[in-house]
Amino acid sequence: MLLGDQLDLDHHDDGEGYRGWSHAACNRSAGAVKGNRLRAAYRAGAGLWEPSTTRARTPVRRPAGLDSSRWTDEELASMPPIPDRLMGAELHGVLVWWAVGNCWGHCSRAW
Repeated sequence: MLLGDQLDLDHHDDGEGYRGWSHAACNRSAGAVKGNRLRAAYRAGAGLWEPSTTRARTPVRRPAGLDSSRWTDEELASMPPIPDRLMGAELHGVLVWWAVGNCWGHCSRAW
């Protein structure tokens, strides 16, 4: 470590005490890797959708009754498929992506 380097006080992974000083970038990178692994394991166990770069490209389907103009075809292709329950012409409003639950929904208050 050199004078002027950004430092973090690093702690043990089990949360029991501190390891000492470490480079801020190294410490935060290690934390991000650990957090991403835990998050992926949680999502897999809970059956939540994870983005995939290996998913086969399928034609983008847009709902008949909901406004989906907020997303380009490329953006929709990179997200989970829109469920059939939102495809009907009987729904009116705006197609929305609920980031908290990682799921599609709709908002009819806009109409």
